Amino acid sequence: MSQWDMAATRNQIKRLYGHQQLEMAGPALRSVIDRRDYAHYHYHEANNLFRSFAEKRLANEPLMWVIHQSDESFSEFHWLITKIGAHVVACVQSLHAIADIMGHAVYYSLGMNHSDNALREANISATTILEKLGGPAELSIVHWLLTELAHGGSADHLAALSNYSKHRSIIRTAMTEDWTGEEPERHRLTLCGFTYKGKSFPDARVKDFLTNEHNRIARLIVDTGNAVHAVLQNRQESS
Repeated sequence: MSQWDMAATRNQIKRLYGHQQLEMAGPALRSVIDRRDYAHYHYHEANNLFRSFAEKRLANEPLMWVIHQSDESFSEFHWLITKIGAHVVACVQSLHAIADIMGHAVYYSLGMNHSDNALREANISATTILEKLGGPAELSIVHWLLTELAHGGSADHLAALSNYSKHRSIIRTAMTEDWTGEEPERHRLTLCGFTYKGKSFPDARVKDFLTNEHNRIARLIVDTGNAVHAVLQNRQESS
């Protein structure tokens, strides 16, 4: 993955639009990276809890036996799944938040708040920024990358997971065990399937789903940041 020199982008914003504009763009620029890192942290915490339990308790005994040996073992497993689920939900929500935060970063980094049809702060989102990016040719690459960030890959599933868990009920993370011998791993974490706004979303393996979405989003953060920087650099050279 290429790198994004955010310090250089911040300097370009300051040179073009001044310190006050940088103060407006800075929190969103920082938070894009913070949210990516939070997602990374929560995913690895969930996976570490799962792997530690599987290696210590499930190497030689079936999951159902381990869970139901006693009231104490059942309570222990329930608390384990609660902690894992909390990390998975937090990971999902951080990943989902990145597109809208990047929308803020793009909006203020490019000085779009100085236009005649500037948005109210409460209305800034990936969706509203994409509408404004769709016209000028100089912003076409930024528009395409932000579209991929907000709508590419499994973004619809990610958004449904986040919104359903936030507004309706938690989508549970389950630990499952394969006895067919057909799976590459005997134990895995699974996000349960659900229906949201008339669309059905199937069960998803936590490892595959979150790894794929994290990697997709992390790459697009860098690419979008570099595209914004290129626009700023061209404006600086033309001024």
